[in-house]
Amino acid sequence: PKNRKTRDGYETTWQVNVMAPFLLTHTLLPNIKKALKGRVIIVSSISQSSSLDFDNLQQQKGYSAHNAYSISKLAVVFGFSFGS
Repeated sequence: PKNRKTRDGYETTWQVNVMAPFLLTHTLLPNIKKALKGRVIIVSSISQSSSLDFDNLQQQKGYSAHNAYSISKLAVVFGFSFGS
């Protein structure tokens, strides 16, 4: 597969796996905070990457569908962990 971009200009896997869950959580956060037992559950993958190359998150340098997926799954865990 090729490195595909969304209309917003982001790598497709990144937008689906990182940006969309973040936006959904951000949108629902006021209701989650009001709920008696509101929770955000993060789902990752066994194939998540072991490291992030912050200079290549959008896979500009050498695209690999597997790398795009594994990087995005690790980024979700990092992103939501830092937000706690």
